[in-house]
Amino acid sequence: MKKIINAFILIAIFIISPLGCEDSTKDTYKPWKDDIDKPAFPKLEGTFIQDWLVGKWDYSRWDDEMRILKEAQMKYVILLPTMHGDTAEKYTTLYPSDLSFATHSGVDVVENCLAAAQKYGLKVFLGLNFHANWWKAANYPPEWLKKQMEYGNMLAKDLIKKYRPKYADTMYGWYWVWEINTNQWNNSYANKRLVDAMNINLDFLNKETPDMYVMISPFFQQRYSDINSDKIIWEYIISEAHFKPGDIFAPQDCVGAGGLTIDVLEEWFIMLKKIARSKPGLRFWGNTEIFKNHNDNQLYTATMDMVKKQMDIAYPLVDRLICFSYTHFYSPSLRIDLFHKTYLDYLQSAGSLSFQLPVETPTGLRIEEKTTDQAKLVWDEPNDRKNIVGYFVYKDNELIKDRQYDGEGLCHTYVLLEDLLPDVSHTYSVCSYNAIGETSGKTELEY
Repeated sequence: MKKIINAFILIAIFIISPLGCEDSTKDTYKPWKDDIDKPAFPKLEGTFIQDWLVGKWDYSRWDDEMRILKEAQMKYVILLPTMHGDTAEKYTTLYPSDLSFATHSGVDVVENCLAAAQKYGLKVFLGLNFHANWWKAANYPPEWLKKQMEYGNMLAKDLIKKYRPKYADTMYGWYWVWEINTNQWNNSYANKRLVDAMNINLDFLNKETPDMYVMISPFFQQRYSDINSDKIIWEYIISEAHFKPGDIFAPQDCVGAGGLTIDVLEEWFIMLKKIARSKPGLRFWGNTEIFKNHNDNQLYTATMDMVKKQMDIAYPLVDRLICFSYTHFYSPSLRIDLFHKTYLDYLQSAGSLSFQLPVETPTGLRIEEKTTDQAKLVWDEPNDRKNIVGYFVYKDNELIKDRQYDGEGLCHTYVLLEDLLPDVSHTYSVCSYNAIGETSGKTELEY
């Protein structure tokens, strides 16, 4: 009887103890010195910016963008990659390099980025190299990937020589551009090849720039893998990779691209956090995808209601939140300014979306340019569209198209209907929506 009572007491102690909680790591992990000022509510503190967008940006354009990011209370910019290899083995850099095998795009994007970031007090992660054949790399000989990592070291050395003396305080870290997808690296042999390659860069960077931090940001696809198999793979990668204290594991939340559904996001991030905490000093950031994918080969800006849901889930589990990508999807330089203004209102409201942005219903829904099996569904903008960022188009109450305004305030107010059948009709409807995700009433027609 005494043994039973003692056992009961031990069980009770475990249940009420923090050690019995699902996420006990928060009680033992000491935040990295640069992460102790975690915001009081979820907000985005950094953004990725891809090379194809900024390849011709001069300093003035970078100055405009850094001002916008500063206004959005950003702290970090991740520029990637600084060198790109194509399938013809042609390598192009974003700056005038001394690499004999690479050509230069014509504008010193790295200089312009660093100079503008320095002006506004933002920190920069420079992405190393990338190659278009990466998505097939698991099937290539190990020598191919090793060569790419060696190119990365040569690139880093050149960047250090050219920019570190002038921008030591601004060059905060390196981004390892090779996004890891466990569907490709899904066996022990491939995992070892991957980690061996990663360590070629990590060892070099840790030696050359011990005060700069390396970040990786992998993605996940629940359709092709599961949380348990990915857990095994990532436990191996994190345990064997030569990360130093202060380096950053920043998984993509994968909600925007559709890799993970929002209902499983928390359990995946709990799993990934536990793996991150197993590596002494490894920081755990979350990469929030602030875009949406309707499976029509286009990406759209996600409204703030969805972004807030994603941030609210990840925020308690991570040290910081960054995003892909404020510049690409929220900056008023590229998108209608209502997205940026609404995010600023969210910050001003300390993480609340309680403010109202009423939207009017579109009018004049009609059919034009009819053929045997095609027609154009057209509508008119409402008289007052001051809060409207786009339109949802439905067929029999199923979303078939998302039309958003661009940075010039232009939007296609039509949809081409295809594969129509004679004597078969459907109900088509259109509504307006705002940057919070609120919608107007629908205008409908039968056709």
